[in-house]
Amino acid sequence: MNKIKILLSFISGLTLMYAISFLSNLFGHNIYQYYETETLEQKIIFAYSLLSEIILFIGLLFISVGLTKIIKAGVFNSIPSKFLKIGGILFIAVALCDFIYVFESMMTQENPELWLQRVFTNFLLLLLGLTSLIVSDVLQKGSLLKNENDLTI
Repeated sequence: MNKIKILLSFISGLTLMYAISFLSNLFGHNIYQYYETETLEQKIIFAYSLLSEIILFIGLLFISVGLTKIIKAGVFNSIPSKFLKIGGILFIAVALCDFIYVFESMMTQENPELWLQRVFTNFLLLLLGLTSLIVSDVLQKGSLLKNENDLTI
């Protein structure tokens, strides 16, 4: 349980840093001035990146709530499993959408190091989402086994 508490504090700190970074990027762009001067393509890219960051933040929140539920309700419970599953699905969705965006924009960018870094970041995010889904399945199966064991005399 101590390792889960350490992981929860790490993810909570990561969520806080991500929120601060997101807000500074949002207000640093001066959103109203951005929409008045930029082209339609740049507006769409900005809106896509804003939406993907919001979804990623919500995924981090679901993971941290799932870990909190594990600490409070116990490891083999179906409630934390649901939160971890939703967080994992959100991570995978952001990673796959960003893979599509990176591969589409890869032809127009002059700096291949940037898209290569983004591909590796998305691959890591995809692995984190899959890991969260696997942990969610293990917790769900453990919950079922625990319930069956509780019913057995």
